[in-house]
Amino acid sequence: MKNLLIFFKIILIFFGANLFSQEKLKVTYEGTMSLDETNATSKFGGRFVPATFELIIDGKLSEFKEVEKLITSQEGERPPATIASEDYYIDLNQNLYFYKWNFNNKEFIISDTLQILDWKLQKETKELLGISLRKATFELDDDKITAWYAPKLPYKIGPELYCGLPGLILEIEIRGISSENAIWTDRFVAQNLEILNDQYKIKFPKGKIISEEESDKIFDESSKKMTEMYGGGVDKD
Repeated sequence: MKNLLIFFKIILIFFGANLFSQEKLKVTYEGTMSLDETNATSKFGGRFVPATFELIIDGKLSEFKEVEKLITSQEGERPPATIASEDYYIDLNQNLYFYKWNFNNKEFIISDTLQILDWKLQKETKELLGISLRKATFELDDDKITAWYAPKLPYKIGPELYCGLPGLILEIEIRGISSENAIWTDRFVAQNLEILNDQYKIKFPKGKIISEEESDKIFDESSKKMTEMYGGGVDKD
């Protein structure tokens, strides 16, 4: 009897993971931000509130966006802040990402090549939502990233543009140091997984597509013009 129960448990795990791997999936994350201002040269003086994000996966296409909700503040209080993120669209078939950029009353679609981090796979494991996770880390200068991914959910994607691990990222922590010497930490933690019906289609944004380098050039040229007009005078010739 015991061997039979073990057999059925193995079958359930196998087909459960296989079911998720073939379906359109929605992952709901809670996104939080915190600041350690112990050695900071200036203080934020406000508070952060959690935000909700959704990651929708359809094969090798994905959409990551914030779920808008009303944030209220107390009288006399500085408006609360939330973790900031773009609405990202990823096409793993082409190894490209896309997001909207509004600048000077013009809307662009920025698209560029996905950068896969040099993840270091660790031995640590834990569970989240009843799913077994493994740990992966990445460090570059003062930036430290810790991700927890699910090997049994073979989607090589996660929040924002984080991807490239052998399983769906259900939790990730990104830590860095600001120019004011404050230590900031962003965290995305999965709260729910839901299988979507076949009718749902990811709609990539449409518009003029430019690269990150081109967007930097547009921004720099605009800043230069503003400086000439208001900061350094206008060339009358």
